[in-house]
Amino acid sequence: MNTIPTRGAKAVPHKQRVILTQEIEKLGQRGQEISVTAGFARNYLLLKKLAVPVSLTNRKAFPAVSIEEMTPAEQNKVRRGSSPFNKNILRMFRHANKKKGSNPINPVTREDISEKVLRQFRIELAPEDILLEEAILVPGSHVVPILYRGHPDNLKLSLKKI
Repeated sequence: MNTIPTRGAKAVPHKQRVILTQEIEKLGQRGQEISVTAGFARNYLLLKKLAVPVSLTNRKAFPAVSIEEMTPAEQNKVRRGSSPFNKNILRMFRHANKKKGSNPINPVTREDISEKVLRQFRIELAPEDILLEEAILVPGSHVVPILYRGHPDNLKLSLKKI
């Protein structure tokens, strides 16, 4: 029988909910409740007083700022930050055309992009909201302008030939 006590895992939750006391880029606005790892909250956010633990008194002390109270520049920043297209790349593959004198790949149209966005991101985007002037015929990286929730945005598209 093993008589030496073994160390176990710490009884600390992996995630902790905190309320931001000021705006932090890539995390959120003042008064927003976010979930972060316990170590990041304990060793950085709480230590530098950038956040406080979630409680009723803290919720009253740091109310969330509504989007109507923000300046237009701050509103655009929040909307851009909430776009699912900021960090994600839409990956598409096209077969090469074997016919001589034709395009190297089958063209990518608005409808193709709309279907792929629905499959990959589970976001319904109407073909009219994709501001593509003409079909994409060249493999490579492309930035496609779109309208997401009525606001202009960009969709990063990676097109590869197979």
